[in-house]
This record gives sequence, structure tokens and C-alpha cells, in this order.
Amino acid sequence: MMSTVQAQSLINLVPFEWSNRLILINTQTPYLGALQKKLKEHTHEIDDRHIVWFILSGNQVISNYQGKINDDFSHSIRKLWFPRQNTDLEVVLIGKDGREKWRNQVLDLPEIFGAIDVMPMRRYEMKNQ
Repeated sequence: MMSTVQAQSLINLVPFEWSNRLILINTQTPYLGALQKKLKEHTHEIDDRHIVWFILSGNQVISNYQGKINDDFSHSIRKLWFPRQNTDLEVVLIGKDGREKWRNQVLDLPEIFGAIDVMPMRRYEMKNQ
């Protein structure tokens, strides 16, 4: 059964607030395969931390999100989170509160997981698992 979020076409990140952390990756096409592979190799850690990730490359969006993604999604996300279009790779971590927590020009998952694991909400989750 699809959740309410998945039933509609995703246009922005609002439906994820207070339920998921987000990793947004804005990149060029040649990096797609390697980025996807790295994220899939860490599926357990990503799922454990309630992370939904999106790779934006041109008009293409690749994600572990299972629902339908609106055609305008990549444009609206880039406009809000990646105003500078001059990098080959930019990665942003957004907390469950919808705020930016980490930004870099590499996908460093151990560093991202470390940043998440010191957040008060994550510490609460780990304590109550």
C-alpha cells in the first residue's frame, strides 16, 4: 500500500519533514554510476538513519524514493539547494527539521553518518531502538 506521500507526484521536499533525513546530490552525468553504487553499498546504514537520497543530473533524478517524482522536481530542488551551478559535484544533507546540516563537494558517507549520529534526534532514535 502506498503512503500519502507516494500517491502524489513529488514536487518538493516538504513531505519528508520530520520523517526523513535527505541527501541531495547535484552532479554531472559521468558520476552517476559511481554515486549510485556507493549509496546502494550503504543501504543498511541509510535505511537505519531514515535517509532518502536524490541524485540530480541534468533532467534525470535517481533516488531510493519509491513514489512518483514530478518532472519539475529537479528544477525546484536545484533552485533552492544548489544556486551555484559551477561544481561537478555538490552534496547536501538535510535534517528531519528541513534545515541544511552538511554540505561538501564529495559524497563522504562516513562523514555524513557521523554528522547525523551526533544530532539530538538521532541520539534519541538510537536510544529507543
